[in-house]
Amino acid sequence: MSAPAPPDSSIEAKQLPRSYDPSGERLEGIRPFVQIHNTYLVSETEDGLLIVDQHALHERVIYEKLHQQHSTGPLVSQGCLIPETIDVTAEQMAAVENAVDLLKELGIVVEPFGPSTLAIQSFPLLLDKVSPGEFVKDLIDTLQSQSGQTSREELLHKVLDMMACKAAVKAGDALTDEEIQNLLAQRGQVERSSNCPHGRPTTVRLSLEQLQKEFKRT
Repeated sequence: MSAPAPPDSSIEAKQLPRSYDPSGERLEGIRPFVQIHNTYLVSETEDGLLIVDQHALHERVIYEKLHQQHSTGPLVSQGCLIPETIDVTAEQMAAVENAVDLLKELGIVVEPFGPSTLAIQSFPLLLDKVSPGEFVKDLIDTLQSQSGQTSREELLHKVLDMMACKAAVKAGDALTDEEIQNLLAQRGQVERSSNCPHGRPTTVRLSLEQLQKEFKRT
């Protein structure tokens, strides 16, 4: 029997027929929406408007997928057909060597490729749209800056935050109607969807009463 397909970091192409909003509101499908400045998604609610920061929400969705996957074992990774290499200093090489076990948990396998070069052999499948070389360079900077300052658990969550941020759609990215529908639908399927992993709000609500006050209707 073939193994189940690993989760995808993309905004899935299947629209959920019904989603649950943690605020208690039950949404029947997805109401009409519009993308504003390729950054905010505005959707009608029963009593007003819901404004979503597309990057913040997608970041939360991906973080929860990464966290759930890590809770059952190492993140699913794929081998690099052609390993990407990066130049490092002796201090950076040492930082990577000290964190080899943590990196393997995160689906990242790097090996020395000479005295001052690292080869990236495997990379997390959920980060399929992220440049392995650029990410590992940023990761090494984090490992160095956090050395001795944070616990292993704190460092793990910091790196998961980095992964989610890098893999999420960005402000300024144009999304298709289907991608918007599915991102809004996923809002009701993840925990703590009201905030991104860094604590920023993913959504702002404007009630019909607030809108009426702005237009001097009350």
